[in-house]
Amino acid sequence: MKTDRRKFISQSVAGGLAAGAIPWVSHIVKEKGKSRDSSIGSRDEKLGEILKQPVLKKELFTSPVIIETLELLEYDGRYICRVRSSDGAEGISVSHYDMSIFFPIFIKK
Repeated sequence: MKTDRRKFISQSVAGGLAAGAIPWVSHIVKEKGKSRDSSIGSRDEKLGEILKQPVLKKELFTSPVIIETLELLEYDGRYICRVRSSDGAEGISVSHYDMSIFFPIFIKK
């Protein structure tokens, strides 16, 4: 069987990833042997405490923020959303998904 450069590189990468995953998988197998009831209960308690915390600290906003401009910038298939308020504050957010699917909705809404 003839092996080209692309196949050789892909097989090398796959082998390296598999070798690197062995310690991670063995850790998961060890964790499965522990009592799951106690870990689930403590995890639920931690999640409950996290959910009780406020997401937005309203005290940081003494006056309403009025959005003046909202721009969707694109370069080479990558998208950035830039927002400016009427008082000059600016915020930037990078798209984390394939925005080429969602940008019509973004623009129209």
